[in-house]
Amino acid sequence: MIDQVILIIYYIVRNLILLWGLLMWVARESAARVIETERTVVRLAALSDIPQIIQYYQVNQEHLSRFDALDQNYLTETFWQRDIPLRAQQHQQGKFYRWFVFNPEQTVIIGVLSLLNVQRYILQSAYIGYGLAKAYCGRGLMCNELLPWAIEFAFNELKLHRLNAFHHPDNQVSHRLLKKKGFEQEGYSKQFSFGNARWSDAVMMGLVNRDWNAETAIDFM
Repeated sequence: MIDQVILIIYYIVRNLILLWGLLMWVARESAARVIETERTVVRLAALSDIPQIIQYYQVNQEHLSRFDALDQNYLTETFWQRDIPLRAQQHQQGKFYRWFVFNPEQTVIIGVLSLLNVQRYILQSAYIGYGLAKAYCGRGLMCNELLPWAIEFAFNELKLHRLNAFHHPDNQVSHRLLKKKGFEQEGYSKQFSFGNARWSDAVMMGLVNRDWNAETAIDFM
């Protein structure tokens, strides 16, 4: 009788482990695919994309540095040769997701989307980051196509409970964008990050997944 109970428990635990592994595989495979929005293509970076990546940061250096310091390593091929494989590994581990946004022909990189510091267990959260080339701002790409996709991916496929975002206090465009997508201001951090030779404050924004379900969450408790 005891042996039968042990055997039943063994099969239950084994099946739960297999189910968890399947959920993780589905989430990671979903993140790896090429996504086509109405006006963009979103995918992971390959080593062959390095010239386009560097061009994106070179052309938009001043634009991207208005509120946050741009890492000068982003302008070097050596950095990306190390960074792309590293991020691919973290992507497979479910810790860090970064996608580059291309024009439909995939000849030009026009933006970046990322989910950073993905936390499981009792937090089930991540930080969302984004950037768009100056020439493509004001077209509704981030508001109507890119952020909605990233939020849906985080909540529906990664099964996260909340997303966090920080922006510079002077970056009212980003503030309005996040508000439109349902984020709420949750705090204000003084001297939050160092860049452009000074410490800068940050506005803390948050978005909660109201449909989150503990029964379908990944690696919860």
